[in-house]
Amino acid sequence: MNDTDTDTLDTHALYRVGQYLWQCGSPVLILVGTVGNVLSILVLRRPKLRQSTTMFYLTCLSFGDLFTLYTGLLRYWISETFGEDIRNISSVSCKLHTFLVYYSLDITVWILVSVTLDRCVSVSLPFKSKRICTIPKAKLVIIILLLVFLFKNLHFFWTVDLVQTWEYRCDANTPDVEDFLRYVWPWIDLATFCVIPFTIMILANIKMIYEMIISQRKLEAHRSYRGGPVTDSAHFPSPASFPNQSGVSLHSMTTQEHTAVNGISRTDRQMSQASSKARKRIPSLTAMLLTINCVFLITTSPIQAFLIGEEYWFAKRTMNDIAKYKLWWSIVNMLQYLNNAIHFFLYCLTGPRFRDELKAMVSRRNKVAVTVIERTHTDL
Repeated sequence: MNDTDTDTLDTHALYRVGQYLWQCGSPVLILVGTVGNVLSILVLRRPKLRQSTTMFYLTCLSFGDLFTLYTGLLRYWISETFGEDIRNISSVSCKLHTFLVYYSLDITVWILVSVTLDRCVSVSLPFKSKRICTIPKAKLVIIILLLVFLFKNLHFFWTVDLVQTWEYRCDANTPDVEDFLRYVWPWIDLATFCVIPFTIMILANIKMIYEMIISQRKLEAHRSYRGGPVTDSAHFPSPASFPNQSGVSLHSMTTQEHTAVNGISRTDRQMSQASSKARKRIPSLTAMLLTINCVFLITTSPIQAFLIGEEYWFAKRTMNDIAKYKLWWSIVNMLQYLNNAIHFFLYCLTGPRFRDELKAMVSRRNKVAVTVIERTHTDL
């Protein structure tokens, strides 16, 4: 492509729209994602949440989202705004940056898979989950993911380099490698980045929903059995008139005995309330994960479809094709990086415990700030 072609592209409407998306959308997503993920890490590391394996995985996910935004999206913003692609600086930057982008995207997706499986085990095997779902095991899972995807994406260190195509760019360094990266690698990446992870998430979520429905039915049956409707209270004597097993009327019980019975009742009520809170936490966490999983599919599947079809949809390399490619490439990328930028808002929207801890953190910081100001005025 010569300079005249470049000038023509710059005046093409679709090309300019794609460029504006990179220039304006990228800094917004980076800013929102940075603030949101930092807040998520601060909240998820609070004492009431940090002991949960679910919150540990979500903390790792926040770090992964930050890394993804700054390795992937930042590069596009610099390139479109300042005309400098960091991959084209040197052969090392070409290989390293390509590896880091794919690596970070894979890690974030499979952390999401891990936290979904973790919740599935907790809901399906509540009595065994404390032994299965532990922080040390969660750390081991993260280490395994880091190693697996290190080896999956390691090939970029010898399959890409700075080459002269229709422009000087970071690309496949031989014709055979080009065929692999154009026609084979997108399917491998689609399987490991989208199809397999989301299949696991769907099955795990179906299992969790099924277990919650069964649990709710058992709970309703239990409540019906314990507190079923009485047809006519006039036909039944008062509970106090029933003798106990020793033949002593409840009316004749001593004060200490009444206290003991009331204490047992209070204990039962407290246990019931605690059990009720525990049951409420499970659906809320499941709803949060369902939302995160759905957003993941919606935002990441378009770019996978684009990577598979681009060689067929934009094969002619005409001006119009290049302009369309520019626009659609910016759109599918913005959707993908949107997934890494909005998890904080999904936690706030669907996670009651997360909201409570966020409010507690904010209110505590406000109190500390007020105290510092008051002491300063007193000292003056």
